[in-house]
Amino acid sequence: MWKYIVVGIMAAVLFLSLVAWADTGGTAEATLTFSAVINLIVDGSGWDNLTIDQPMIAAIADTEGGIGVIDWDDPANDITVTVQAFTSFDVYSSYYATSTGLSLPGDLTDENAFVYLNNGDLGSALALKWAQVFAGTGPFDYTGTPATTALTLLPDWTGTPNMFSVTPGETHNYNVQWDPGQLSGAELNTGDSMDVTIYFVVTDSST
Repeated sequence: MWKYIVVGIMAAVLFLSLVAWADTGGTAEATLTFSAVINLIVDGSGWDNLTIDQPMIAAIADTEGGIGVIDWDDPANDITVTVQAFTSFDVYSSYYATSTGLSLPGDLTDENAFVYLNNGDLGSALALKWAQVFAGTGPFDYTGTPATTALTLLPDWTGTPNMFSVTPGETHNYNVQWDPGQLSGAELNTGDSMDVTIYFVVTDSST
């Protein structure tokens, strides 16, 4: 949701003569309009494609304690998210996938427990809800089902205005993880693929 703030500034300057008031004067007026109060930057250049081959199948099978949530590729940061905000905010996330060969989300045992985000601030891997996000009238104008219901709240953000600090903005890094066990009911074939999209949505928590 966008918050609009309009501020009108008027200035008048009067010149006082030592003898008498002059009969001249003037004003200057300008309007400051915020068409946006939050900027979101997402860098996913560290998130690489994943190909399941025979060595990886063997590695997954050797996972101690059985198949569970594992790194998408490596423990390094996959996605960096920065929020620059003049107002308080909340950050939500979700994922969506399309596939050749699979019927989604039906072939997933639990579509809300397949893709995860993790970092040191979250404490443990956080499952993302299955939800496709459509842009509204603005670049980050979320107009779907309320984010608190449809999306996953990322609790590691402070959510406070950050444009007044020495280094404006708040940045968090995320490692993408997934649970292969959620494909236990799918009939997988060589050549099947899945295109996964992770969404980040910022809402103005003050409205």
